[in-house]
Amino acid sequence: MIKKISLLLFSFCFIFLSCKIEIGRAPITYIPQEVKTFFNFKAGSYWVFQDSISGNEYTHECSDIKNDSFVYINDYYKAAYEQLQFFWEVPYPYSSYPAFNGLTISTEPAHVIDGVFQINTFGKYYGEGGYSFNQSLYMVYPFVVGNHFINDNADTVIISDVLDHYTINSFTFDTVVVSDVLYNHNNNSRNMRYYTAKGKGIIQFKALNDTTNYKVVDYHVE
Repeated sequence: MIKKISLLLFSFCFIFLSCKIEIGRAPITYIPQEVKTFFNFKAGSYWVFQDSISGNEYTHECSDIKNDSFVYINDYYKAAYEQLQFFWEVPYPYSSYPAFNGLTISTEPAHVIDGVFQINTFGKYYGEGGYSFNQSLYMVYPFVVGNHFINDNADTVIISDVLDHYTINSFTFDTVVVSDVLYNHNNNSRNMRYYTAKGKGIIQFKALNDTTNYKVVDYHVE
């Protein structure tokens, strides 16, 4: 009888541990290598943008990079996914635009629809009591014209063009993805267009209903 009870307890423990191990074995969904080649710069890289109207220049310097994979579990699904984050400070003068303080690239299931996943910008917006954290759509992958993502707020990001070559000032960039971000509200001044060059990051951005462009005039990629 004791042997039977011991065997039963052993079986229960084995099944329980197997289930726990299975949760930890959720397959990791990695960020596609093609995406990483667009953002393969390191901390210390910088970009100098010039306002096409005022002529003012603003420097973005990448201060930190975080890359980690972890298990994500909630009531609906369990999954392990890779996340890559770039941090930098953005000058305050044009914070009225959805200026980016960093980028988040993640294959989190909540951000993937039919094989298309979103890439986000994030920023700190200052007001009473300190700052608030905001995250916005920026671009999507795969980099195919017409590919788009609509988030829970009905904001849309769409790949509007993929350029083999693109010249800004004295720089010529190879493989540039152009993405449009359309927000679901009446303030169309926030609708944005971003130009991202392979291996060089963001090289130009503008409001879609504004003649102002922020174009790179100098950069260094580590």
